[in-house]
Amino acid sequence: MSGRHRAAAPKRRMRSVSHFLIATLVFLTLSGCGSFEKKAGSLLQKGHCDEAIEMYRRGLRRNAFNAGASNGLARAYFLKTAFFYGPPEHEKIYAVGGLPTTPAKIARISFLRAIAQAKQSITIDPSSAEPHVLLGQIYYVLGRYHDAFGEADQALKRSPANAQARYVAGASSEAIARDFLKQRPWQPSLTDKVVALLDRAWAEFDRAASLSPDLGESLIEWLDQVRRDRQMLDRLNGGKKG
Repeated sequence: MSGRHRAAAPKRRMRSVSHFLIATLVFLTLSGCGSFEKKAGSLLQKGHCDEAIEMYRRGLRRNAFNAGASNGLARAYFLKTAFFYGPPEHEKIYAVGGLPTTPAKIARISFLRAIAQAKQSITIDPSSAEPHVLLGQIYYVLGRYHDAFGEADQALKRSPANAQARYVAGASSEAIARDFLKQRPWQPSLTDKVVALLDRAWAEFDRAASLSPDLGESLIEWLDQVRRDRQMLDRLNGGKKG
């Protein structure tokens, strides 16, 4: 891979994560049953993550089996980490509690906290799709695309009309395909697998758009990325259509 392409890859990765997080905010709805959940959700939408976290914690102290509060707390941990620290590949030095550390370490701890809380939500309500969607979103931002796809698949088994799950399935399918396309030397035997992944991504994005029209420009960007992936596949195969 040339130096130019090596430099461009992280930029593409960050652009994909940015679009993914924007869509995550679009999906954030005030669907909690209790008034405190609605207020906490409103705080999250405004970016007041710490206040939302404390509110969800208070809800769980009152009722440790409140699935809405548990899901909300996992989401709050995730959004705070993703938006304030970014994916944990960033290694700029920070000072926390007087000790030198990095955003990567801070993010890793916070992401682990979000993952643990989402898994606790599954224990509280195994039939719910939401914690699987949350895990899929977290794993995607962490670059664990196969895990993200697996969680989206679990969510869709529970709620086939879940637009968030469709979105995560599409984004993770595209990312897995893109990772295959980066392999050098290119193996033509991967063509069918990449085509299937890109077809799945396109179908999931199309379904997500029909379920949640508010996604708008975010989905347009993803569909453009799928087109670019298909063009790259054609070039790798010497101009032959995959």
